[in-house]
Parts: sequence; structure tokens; C-alpha cells
Amino acid sequence: MLRTICLTLLAATLFAQQPATASQDAPPRAPVRPPDGGTSEVLESIYIPPKPGAPFALTLNTEWVRTYADGNTTTVTNHRFIARDAQGRIFEERRLLGPVGSRGNSYLSWWQHGDPAAHVFYNCHPYKKVCYMLPYNDPVDVDPTFDPGVQSFPAGSTTRDDLGRRFIQGIDTHGVRVTTTLKPGVLGNSQPWIITREYWYSEQLGINLLSIRNDPRSGHQTFTVAEISTAPPDPKLFDLPDGFPIIDQRAPSQK
Repeated sequence: MLRTICLTLLAATLFAQQPATASQDAPPRAPVRPPDGGTSEVLESIYIPPKPGAPFALTLNTEWVRTYADGNTTTVTNHRFIARDAQGRIFEERRLLGPVGSRGNSYLSWWQHGDPAAHVFYNCHPYKKVCYMLPYNDPVDVDPTFDPGVQSFPAGSTTRDDLGRRFIQGIDTHGVRVTTTLKPGVLGNSQPWIITREYWYSEQLGINLLSIRNDPRSGHQTFTVAEISTAPPDPKLFDLPDGFPIIDQRAPSQK
């Protein structure tokens, strides 16, 4: 019995002294390098100014079609809710774009609350349950008037066409088409580069109820107000979500 125990201990000692296994002897793997190239694109939606005295609640449908060099196309869509109260405060849903034909509503990514009187803007994350406070940017000075015709500039020209008036969702709008032609070489382009933008503007609300943009770089974008009410929206929409802490991301000079 003692001899058996001694032989067992000797075998265990010899095994412990064996060199490392083949997997441990393998040369170290080369570090993974981050990929080079690629692009990053963000779709800019319609602009909502803080216009007091012109409340609304609407659903905005977005469609983005891109055509590629091999002739393939992709189409992504979403629809989201937007509201503005009589004070000019703005509430917007932000949703990710999804492949056309996908079931259900697109993924909710943010709730946004703009308060121009307080000069603050909140990005609220529905899943992290937190709101980020930012400075409210001054509104863009929108001038719906324009002079039809052709205007030239060193890089090309812009043509503005009056499309007349039409009612969209029962609201009177004025249509304009703007065609910008860039000369060859301005953007490295070998041929003239043509960008068109058509929009139907409501003077009553200060927003476009239909906007269509076609640009060889970014494809064909259509923004359509599908449902709209000009009655005052639910005041609770403009309250921040209950229980969401607020993280102030403003610079000291912006407070």
C-alpha cells in the first residue's frame, strides 16, 4: 500500500513538471485593429420653431430612400409624435428609422422637451430614465417670402419656383421648389450636381407640412404631416417624466 501511494505521488510530481500545453505555447494573437473607412450619416428632420399662440399636435411620417452605385436601393421609415403648446414649448418623440414594411412602430430613442422662455432643452432617455439639460438654441429666423427666379453665385445657381397654394390636412399651405445646381469640381463632382427641395409651408403654424428633398449625396427624403390637430395639446406632455434625475450638461457660461 505504501509503495502504491509513493508511486502515485511520484507520477503527480512528474506531471506537474511537464511543459505547458500546446494552447499555452501558441504564439500571442495579433491585436485586433479597428476598421478604417466607412461613413456616418444622420437624417435631419423638419424644423419646429417656438411660435407662441399656434399650438398643435401632429404625427410626422418620414421616408428616406437611397440609391447606390450597384443600382440597389434602401428605404427606411418612421413616424413620430410632435406637439407645441400656446406658450411655444415643444415636445418631440425621436424614433430610429427602420426598414420599410417592418412591423410595429419604430424604436423610441428620446423624448425631447424645449422651453424657449426658460432657455433650456431636455433630452430624456426612456430606458436609462434620465434627462440631460442643455441650452435651448435660438430659433432660426424663418422668412417664408421669396423672390422667384434664378440667382447665380460662383459655385453655381439657385432657381426658385412658386408652386401656388394647397390644403394639407385642412390647413392652407404655400409651396416652393428650390433647385440648386453646383458646377463640376465644386464638391469633386465630375458633372453638374443638382439638389432639389420642395416644401409646403403653413403661415398659421410656421412649419412645413410637406417637405421633399432630393440630393445625390443623401438620397430622397420625404417628411409628411399625416395627422394634425390645432387644438391645445395635453399640458402633461410638456412635463418632464416623473422620477427622472436631471443631469445639467450646460457650460458655466450657459447657465
